[in-house]
Amino acid sequence: NDVFVKYSNGNLFVSDIAPNTNHFPDFTNPIARNWWVEKMKFLPDNGIHGYWNDMNEPAVAGSYLPDNLLFDFDGRKANALEAKNVYGMQMARSSFESALKYGNGRRPFILSRSGFAGIQRYAAIWSGDNTANDDHLLTGVLLNNQMGLSGVPFIGYDLGGYIGDGTKDLFKRWIEVGIFSPFMRNHKEFFATANEPWSYGEEAEAISKTYISFRYRMMPYIYSKFYETSLTGIPVARSLCISYPFDDKVYDNIYQYQFLFGDALMVVPVTTKENPKKIYLPKGNWYNLYSDELIRGEKEWLQEFPIYQLPVYVKASSVLPMQSTVQSTGEKPGDTLQLHIFNGEDENTFVYYEDDGSTFNYKTGNYAKRRIQFNGMKKQILFSAQEGNYTSRFGMIKLVLHGFDQIPNTVQVNNQQASISPGNVALLNPIENLNDIYDKTYFKTLSASFPKPVQKIIVIKNSVNEIKISW
Repeated sequence: NDVFVKYSNGNLFVSDIAPNTNHFPDFTNPIARNWWVEKMKFLPDNGIHGYWNDMNEPAVAGSYLPDNLLFDFDGRKANALEAKNVYGMQMARSSFESALKYGNGRRPFILSRSGFAGIQRYAAIWSGDNTANDDHLLTGVLLNNQMGLSGVPFIGYDLGGYIGDGTKDLFKRWIEVGIFSPFMRNHKEFFATANEPWSYGEEAEAISKTYISFRYRMMPYIYSKFYETSLTGIPVARSLCISYPFDDKVYDNIYQYQFLFGDALMVVPVTTKENPKKIYLPKGNWYNLYSDELIRGEKEWLQEFPIYQLPVYVKASSVLPMQSTVQSTGEKPGDTLQLHIFNGEDENTFVYYEDDGSTFNYKTGNYAKRRIQFNGMKKQILFSAQEGNYTSRFGMIKLVLHGFDQIPNTVQVNNQQASISPGNVALLNPIENLNDIYDKTYFKTLSASFPKPVQKIIVIKNSVNEIKISW
């Protein structure tokens, strides 16, 4: 069908891309793109609904594309110097269009290594073949932030490093920060040392279990933030300059790796070479994720963090929806949505969003969306009436109120008195899976240094109608 890239003299271009010797579809040619759409049909026919477009810069035998290749370029004709940058995106576009055509109503998932402006319409991106060292842990975080600023929100990196053998402590630090990557995966080169959490020993496995479980518990928050991104383009992993553009400190190189995950969580990556770690919190009030300690912003300090603890802080007035731990997103997370609200002086609105996660039925109203407004000055929490006709998977809401020491023992829920009970819900207990790893006496001492913070808890039904809570 004359779909492959040729030299300007008409000969087919041939080169190696591991593990094969290949011809190259000319994805700048609409005929070749359509050929690819049809050839990809065998994947959904065999139950495969996720496509991974690798090596699509394109990579050629460790070298570069020859300048004297001739690309169709949608009829205009161009050489490799002009066509190379759009090649990977056009491949991802063709894969997306194939998945759309033959996916039986499923939303396509495409993962691409290469892209161009507009790639976010078709694919998630990962940062390519990183290396198992501390520098690349930080570089991956920075790439997430920079790609987010460039309009590409679904971005991630290979946890633990793809090339080379890292250390046990490096893997622990990488998994801790990796759960706050919009796209999260573990991936390792062929013939390298195993990269599964358990391959680094019991401590690494236990730490990985703790943090990966937290990732799954954050799914209502993450999904809502991706919904926001689909409307506004504001990324999920956010460079601090998005929220604090006039704060000179956020442009200091030492703080360039800190980022906001959504608008609520400040994440501070730590490498194996950084202990103590220097931290900066911008203006406002912040809560320590582990202890609920209130910290005034515009503050810099040095602090040591044990290998099982990543510095994470929650912005005051934040709304953080969470669920119970699951083993996959296909598993029902229980009937109760935990809604963590952190007391603050600012008014804040969180848009909570749910749908079936896999089809396009949301386009015809099959979704559940509501605005959750917290107003500390007015002493009220307001849930708007639900938009959409999707039945939420959560029948109950457990409000966990952080920093509400002065709140009375009863509140008004839609003008009806409701009681508040004390509770101690640990958002993230960094040592919860280490009890069988450490010496019992040492673990008991360690547990005393991570006491569960005391919160106030209200349990209400997840009504589709407006809900007003005041005190």
